[in-house]
Amino acid sequence: MDTKLSLLRLASDLAAHATARQSVIAENVAHADTPGYRARDIPGFAEAMAEPTGF
Repeated sequence: MDTKLSLLRLASDLAAHATARQSVIAENVAHADTPGYRARDIPGFAEAMAEPTGF
C-alpha cells in the first residue's frame, strides 16, 4: 500500500512541476517582444526532486 501512495505522490509532484514549468514558459512567450525581458526557466523535475526541499 505504501508503494502505491509513493507512486501517487510522485505523480502529483510531477504534475505540479509540469504546471509550474508551463506557466513560466507561457510568461516567456507573452513577454517575448518586451525590451529587456530575460526568459526564465525552472530546474528539471529530477533536479528539483534532488534538492532537500523537493518541489
